[in-house]
Amino acid sequence: MIEKSFQGGRAELDAQGYRVESLARVESLVGGVVTFK
Repeated sequence: MIEKSFQGGRAELDAQGYRVESLARVESLVGGVVTFK
């Protein structure tokens, strides 16, 4: 999965007991520039 960490969906999945493993974590998409965490 590619995680958009700036949206907070991972916390919701964690709270429901799902295991989450991200192949990449996108920190931001500002000005058409992708910043990885």
